[in-house]
Amino acid sequence: MTEVVVPRETRVPIRATRGVLHFDPRVKLAMLVVANMMMFLHVGPYAGMMGVLLFSLPMLCGGKIALGMGMPACYAMCLGVDWLAAAVADAAPWLHVPGALAAGGAMMLPCLIAGMSAFATTPPGELVAALRRLHLPDAVVIPAIVLLRFFPTIARDYRMIRCSMRLRGINVGGWAMLCHPMRSLEYVLVPLLMNAANAAHDLTVSALTKGLGRRRATSSSAMLHMQAIDWAMLALCCLPLIPWQA
Repeated sequence: MTEVVVPRETRVPIRATRGVLHFDPRVKLAMLVVANMMMFLHVGPYAGMMGVLLFSLPMLCGGKIALGMGMPACYAMCLGVDWLAAAVADAAPWLHVPGALAAGGAMMLPCLIAGMSAFATTPPGELVAALRRLHLPDAVVIPAIVLLRFFPTIARDYRMIRCSMRLRGINVGGWAMLCHPMRSLEYVLVPLLMNAANAAHDLTVSALTKGLGRRRATSSSAMLHMQAIDWAMLALCCLPLIPWQA
């Protein structure tokens, strides 16, 4: 089988195809690694706030304004609830429960924000090129691409199921799931799980059909080059791991 190689003059740099600033996908993957290290090292609130602000920059620069502003707001709310629970714990012991939940949410939110920045602002082709440049095995590349396509497909299927149930006069959203859990299980969760299994299989076959499982080197239409702003962002993302920030 003859391999088709994209000529170098037709390969378009990532930043030349967009009007807003986009970071290199490898920088976003480094953010995800740093966020997980922050969670395992139990960094302090100041380091956590710094990491959340840095991890939200790709979403803000990539046009995801609502996500880029909403996720830091959620982190600030978790810190506020945790601080309030610790401050008035003696007067209201029941606040230990929401305080513990808020502390757990604040600990996991940096990982969630970094993951959303990495996958919500990176097209699949660029992500494949970045993972290939990092020399990761297919056991990592293929599941990552399948997951990148999986969740939008499941969200679309869920909206279609809700619309079809609404046309039949059945309300399955919002409070209906809490008031009628068995009906929601029958009308929403069962078809959604069946569609999820089919979607996972179809996406895996599609990824393999596009040559992701080949052992030979493949070409890519995206040129990945670490520029000065990428190196600067990579250095800034390491600041929350400095001991004096903990």
